[in-house]
Amino acid sequence: SGCPLLVIPENNYTIESIGESRQGENNGQISLSTLENHNYILTFNNQEYAFTSVWSAENLAPGSYELSIRIEGEDSYKQIFISQVAEAPVLTARSELNVQGNQGLNNIEINSGTAPYAVYLNDKFLFETDQNELQIRAASGDKITVESSVLCEGKIEHYVPVNPVSIYPNPVENATNISLVHPEIQEVEAYLINQLGQTFKSFTLKKNEIKQLNLNSLKPGVYYLKFNNSILPTQRLIKI
Repeated sequence: SGCPLLVIPENNYTIESIGESRQGENNGQISLSTLENHNYILTFNNQEYAFTSVWSAENLAPGSYELSIRIEGEDSYKQIFISQVAEAPVLTARSELNVQGNQGLNNIEINSGTAPYAVYLNDKFLFETDQNELQIRAASGDKITVESSVLCEGKIEHYVPVNPVSIYPNPVENATNISLVHPEIQEVEAYLINQLGQTFKSFTLKKNEIKQLNLNSLKPGVYYLKFNNSILPTQRLIKI
C-alpha cells in the first residue's frame, strides 16, 4: 500500500477581506484561516509566507489579490483563491444649472453615496433628504455643499458660476441694464428675440460697459437675449 492521500475538507479555508476605509488610504485587509492545522505555504504578492492556521495582510490597496496555497511535503497539492479589496465608497454627483438672470435653479443628481444627504447653502444647513435628485435655488457665486451620512465618503462642494451677463432689473417694465462681465470676452453682438425667433433689437455689448435697453415698445411676454459667441448662454428676459 502507498502513502495515504491527503484529504482537505472543502470548507477548510475561510477568506475575508475588508475594503479601504477612506479614498486613497490603501488600508484594506485580507485574512485567511483554516479548519485543519498544516504547514501551509502561501504565495501572496510574489512573496511566500508559512503559517499553520491563521494568516493576514494589512495596508492593501484596492484591487484583486491571488492567494496560492501549498502544503509542505505535499507536492501535488495546490489551491488558488482570488480575494477582492474594495475601493472606499465616495460621494459623487453631477450638476446642471438653469440660469435666470443672476439666479439659478441647480439640479444636482447624486450618482453614488449613502443617504440621507445633508445639503448646505453657503455653509448654512438647508435640509436633509434621501432623494438622489435635488433642486436648489442659488445665486451666482453661492456655494452648495452636499454631505453623505457616512463621513468617510466625503462631501461635494459646488460653486454656482457667476453669470457672464448681468441683467437688472429682470423682470422689466420699461428699461433694463445689461453688462458683460465674462473675464475673457471683450465685446459681443447681442440680439433680443421673441419665442418665435424674431429679432426686435440688436446691439454691441462691451466688457464692463452698462448698456441700457429700452423695452417700452415691446408687448409683455418672454424674450431672449442671444449672443454671437457660443460661450455665452442665452439669457431669459421677461417684459411686464
